[in-house]
Amino acid sequence: MSDQLNVERTLYGFWLSPYMCQVAHVLSETGLAYQYERVSPFQGSTLTPEHIERNPLGKIPTLREVNGIDISESHAICRYLARIYPEVRKFYPIDDPMLCAEVDAKNDFITFSIAGPFFNWFVVSGYFPKAWKLKIEKEAHIYNLFSVLLSKLWLSRLVSHP
Repeated sequence: MSDQLNVERTLYGFWLSPYMCQVAHVLSETGLAYQYERVSPFQGSTLTPEHIERNPLGKIPTLREVNGIDISESHAICRYLARIYPEVRKFYPIDDPMLCAEVDAKNDFITFSIAGPFFNWFVVSGYFPKAWKLKIEKEAHIYNLFSVLLSKLWLSRLVSHP
């Protein structure tokens, strides 16, 4: 295992973002220690000077790696982790270009055809928080349900190979 396996890094994002959840699942499934710091687009925290310094586009997720560098964009974060930590290669097999292409194709399909349009329409547009009268204290429960859905339905299918 990597020397920095148990050294904590920080994942900045919002629990409802499928992009942040993808990075969180890769970190969790591979045993890479991290702490979660909530940066909510609904509360304007993606536009704070602190977050803009981490991510000039004001997007989530952003990963502050153990060496202090900040990495943005979920797929870029996961590819970076696979290049640095052998534990992550089961999710992104950098040594096999064909498998990388397969993972990239599935990631792109989920991002651009499913999660992206759904997330932008239903969540970012404000319908989800208003329709469900979402309160901050409900986040943990909903996050748990959403995480189970992602890990059981998407993540396992994405990385399963015969």
